[in-house]
Amino acid sequence: GRISSELAHDLRGPLQTILNCTYLLENDLTEKELLGHIKEAVRYAASLLDSFRDYYRGHEISRVTTSLDQIVELVLNDAIIPPNVETKVALDPKIGRVQIDPAKIRRTLYNLVKNAVEAMPGGGELTVETEDDGDMFLIRVRDTGVGIPEDIRDTLFKPFGSKKPGGSGLGLPSCRRVVVAHGGEITFESEVGGGTTFTVVLPKKAAA
Repeated sequence: GRISSELAHDLRGPLQTILNCTYLLENDLTEKELLGHIKEAVRYAASLLDSFRDYYRGHEISRVTTSLDQIVELVLNDAIIPPNVETKVALDPKIGRVQIDPAKIRRTLYNLVKNAVEAMPGGGELTVETEDDGDMFLIRVRDTGVGIPEDIRDTLFKPFGSKKPGGSGLGLPSCRRVVVAHGGEITFESEVGGGTTFTVVLPKKAAA
């Protein structure tokens, strides 16, 4: 279908880069620079394949009882946050331990944090907070970045609906599939030039 076609199209770029660099290496031209191009091409291709896998396996979850605070901590340790982005974290102690797929929720939260940081190329403020809501809990990721253009908001969670340079177009759709598989929902509020907030609402336990 369309997703397979888009993936094949996007993979042609990095694979062609690798092929070109290999040809030039055979002629002993600037090896260090060419190896750098190869490394970046491989990373991009691997990222595309990871996104493709995450999207198609997003509905497959394996719940365990885990600490939400620990997942947030791991995500912020994993994320590349530049010095010009101030990070604020507010975790609600009332949430306690929850029944979720920790790997899938960690990946989802990582994608949201990564998007938030990329929305602030000139710096800004990243806020990650959690909130207890009875049988549910909320995770909010807020940035003070450029905001989401109005013309792509309706397709933001559709495959390739919000594709940006260097992206797969499957990040947010994968996030949504994971959240829905948990019985939750993901929404956003955004103002062009005024930042964006993504809110994930999830049940603390699996439905009986």
